[in-house]
Order: sequence, then C-alpha cells, then structure tokens
Amino acid sequence: MKGEINISLENNFLVIEDTGIGISEDKLKDIYKRYYRATDEQGGFGIGLNIVNHICKRYNIKISVKSKEKFFTRFTLKF
Repeated sequence: MKGEINISLENNFLVIEDTGIGISEDKLKDIYKRYYRATDEQGGFGIGLNIVNHICKRYNIKISVKSKEKFFTRFTLKF
C-alpha cells in the first residue's frame, strides 16, 4: 500500500501524519508498550514508539494519537 507522510511544526505542535494502514481503535492503547506490534505488515521490533513515549515523558512533551483504519494515523506532540 502506498502512502504519504506529512510533517508540520507550528505554535509548539509537531504533527506527523501518514496515509497508511492506520491502527484499529482497540490496539491504540497498546502502541507504546515495548515490543508491541499491531500488525505483521512490515518489519520492525516494536520499540520505536516506546522510545518516543519515554523521551516525551522525560521532557514533558504531551503526545497523542488519532487513527482510522485503512486511512491515516496522526501523532501530535505538544511542547
């Protein structure tokens, strides 16, 4: 599946959004767990979002995610 990645930084908000496979609602609660992988679609070890989450906590950055399966995923970081 082809998709696009859009990144924007404005008014203390960093937004990273893709038009990919999305994440189902029931799996969103687990995406920051170490070694968690929501799909078998592509390679990876399931540690990337865990590391991002730890960095955000360390520097008091609020991270949120919104996703719609088969359409998009959007991460918003508020500094």
